[in-house]
Amino acid sequence: MDEQPKTPDSPEQSLEHIRAKMESLAADYNVGKINRDQFDAIYAHYTDQMAVLERMIETNLKTDAWKRVAAPGVTSYLHQFHAARPLLITTLRFGAKEPIFLHGKVSPDTARDMTGVLSAITTGKATPGLVRRQLRGGWLVVFVGSKAATLVVYSAEATKEQAERVGDAHRLFERANAIALEQDDSPAHRYVFPQRSLTR
Repeated sequence: MDEQPKTPDSPEQSLEHIRAKMESLAADYNVGKINRDQFDAIYAHYTDQMAVLERMIETNLKTDAWKRVAAPGVTSYLHQFHAARPLLITTLRFGAKEPIFLHGKVSPDTARDMTGVLSAITTGKATPGLVRRQLRGGWLVVFVGSKAATLVVYSAEATKEQAERVGDAHRLFERANAIALEQDDSPAHRYVFPQRSLTR
């Protein structure tokens, strides 16, 4: 989804350029590089650009105004503005009431929406693997491992890549802390937390 550095030489070329960017946008969404909000905002921007350029072509406007319409840069802003950012990251051992890792906070409504998931994890009844679901005030990504689970609440829908990073961080957490996880009373300072990388 990178902006193309070369500016087209005509409104017609600019239309083709935007169509190619729309195809690239669809491919990025399909493989999980962007979320739905990013796709919708950038697609709407491209659609607006195309509509203005088409009107300029129809009226045979002989000015360089089309260059301002086709100028790059807006999509980078839209991409950043609609990106999912982590609001809360926590790791819970099965059977434990308190998290062993906690970073960030969420609204009371979002926390209430997480109650069922938290209950399943603390009672050890959660199904292993990756789960994504919408909450009031965000999106939840949960990776349930063999001894613990990591939950991340994002500000918007997490991309497939972001969800996979949660799973990767949790799997590494369980490998690095295998001995501590075997002991019921291991304090938090005995663990290392690859989940910290998710805060960046």
